Amino acid sequence: MEHEGFAAEAPWCRVIITSHMAHGGADVPTSTRMVAGPAVSHDSRDTTGRSWDRFVLLPMIIAAVLLGVGNENFGFDSPGWIDPFMYLGYFWHYPVHAPPLDQDYKSSRLPWILPGYIIHSLADPVVASWVLVFATLSGGGMALYLLVRDTTRDRAAAAIIAAAWTSCTWAHGIGGWNYHMLAAADYFLIASWLAFRAAHTGGRAPAVLSGVCAAAAVHTHLLFASFLPLLVLTYWSGLSGPSGRVARDAGQGLAGAAGITLILAAINRASGGIWLFFMPQVEQAQKLMRHDEWWQEAHVWLPGATYLIVPGALMLTGLAGLGGEGSQERRPLRVLVVQAWLALGLMCIAQFARHQATLNISYLAFPLYVYGFACGGATLATSRRRRYPVGLVAIGLLLVLGPLVLLMPDRLPRVMSTAAAAVTAAATAPVVPPLAFAVLGGLLTIATPAGARVLVFAGWFGVLNAWIAPAPAVYGTSTPGYRREMLELFREADAVTTAFDPRLDGIRYWFAEEHVITRFGDTPLGSIFHGFIATRSWQYHLLAHDPAVPIQSLTLDQLDRTVCVGLLASPQTSGQLEAAFQAHFAALGRPLQRVTTRHFKGPNLAFDLTLLKPADASPQVEPPCARP
Repeated sequence: MEHEGFAAEAPWCRVIITSHMAHGGADVPTSTRMVAGPAVSHDSRDTTGRSWDRFVLLPMIIAAVLLGVGNENFGFDSPGWIDPFMYLGYFWHYPVHAPPLDQDYKSSRLPWILPGYIIHSLADPVVASWVLVFATLSGGGMALYLLVRDTTRDRAAAAIIAAAWTSCTWAHGIGGWNYHMLAAADYFLIASWLAFRAAHTGGRAPAVLSGVCAAAAVHTHLLFASFLPLLVLTYWSGLSGPSGRVARDAGQGLAGAAGITLILAAINRASGGIWLFFMPQVEQAQKLMRHDEWWQEAHVWLPGATYLIVPGALMLTGLAGLGGEGSQERRPLRVLVVQAWLALGLMCIAQFARHQATLNISYLAFPLYVYGFACGGATLATSRRRRYPVGLVAIGLLLVLGPLVLLMPDRLPRVMSTAAAAVTAAATAPVVPPLAFAVLGGLLTIATPAGARVLVFAGWFGVLNAWIAPAPAVYGTSTPGYRREMLELFREADAVTTAFDPRLDGIRYWFAEEHVITRFGDTPLGSIFHGFIATRSWQYHLLAHDPAVPIQSLTLDQLDRTVCVGLLASPQTSGQLEAAFQAHFAALGRPLQRVTTRHFKGPNLAFDLTLLKPADASPQVEPPCARP
């Protein structure tokens, strides 16, 4: 994640030209508009005087293409995931979840939960999911573009690295599409750009908004608190005015952070939660610092850590840009490189010295991508004039996006895996062939003349990105799948169970681990049911904490802890499951009666939900689980 060679080239970062002037601003003192040294690059002249930069829309175009090619899985979570579906439950029921779950650390991530709740309140679940995917993919890409453009003064480099971010398969649904990690990275990227802009232009609004976004990133994922010193370094790299305003900018940033925290606290309290909404996440972090159950030894996870290849390759190639003469103009570029290595250093200290899981799980390592890709923009930037930046960007976009759309879900990975097997030993760790390919691509990028450097990067990145995709089935044109359909059925089941149980605390669920055959092959209904129950906070709403226990092991104590039981099963086995359940509890002296049975069916997927309650329960005319 760095920047590439600068050999014998004129300085290519003109940070003394303010970003505000370059994009239509007029409130910067004249003295800050002066430029020393060689003439600015062609790209800089293209942006200077423009009030609108069309390249900033590129991430939106990419996100729209990925959503629009007809893939049934892109943007929707896979069965078996728990945490993403828990967030989906917050999106649907935040005011209901807030009081009983205010001690769950997931509930503290309000900068992610509240936008999701608002969007799902305004649209059906499929459209709302598309909106969130579009916003998180394009928002981070646009912030990265603005950061790299303003620090490098190279629009083509910024556009291609932003395209790479938006297309990055390890950013797509990292930890799950409804998971918080990509949103946290977006907030931090926006905060970084605004911090640079505040330092560079002296504007007050960027300083305040940088604090707002930095606080949002930290509240969304606490690890970003350790990156706050790097945010200060970003500000310093762009500082071009009197040093006396540093204290003012710091105060405004802190005011923005405090302001958004207070607003979130007030919203949470008004919804029935606690004022100090962030404390459960802090307490969870303290617990993990004492013992992190997700931490693993390096020999366990490193051989398969393909998620570290892209940022690692960019960081290695970026080292080539640290040489040469020092100058204030090149300071932001050097900082992009140094920051990436500092970020890696912080995460390595946590992983290897403190035994905290920061690198051994893909979604926990994702914060490294923020600085990896920013550093990649410095790798691609050049001081040489680009005569046709629009043409370069268009070709680069095709190279980056084409493999995902045209060669997936299986053609390109199959070809690359076959080629790798032909030149490596069978016992080679999975990470080695794609890592070697990435390092070779990085070296070729450095060796390429400046004018074509972005195309070389786009070429190898596009191939590598598709090759190491963690979920190939979410790419390609019109690729079939049932994830979208599963979400629609979940929403139907949610409406039924919410009508019977508005507070979401009266039903506990039980199901057998069942597999059915669909046109997609063997489909694990048990994993699907886990996802639905997770929208109610999962384990608390399981009748048995171990969902794989047989019916015969269920006890009256478990039945006494719930108002009614929700049985989930395929339509083929639903009747037999209910009969077996009824017989078991009748033998224990607590016969059950049926409250309702509902069928949920789509073109490819179907399941039944049956609600049962003890026959000797007192009659109820109101929920939960009142007979209709």
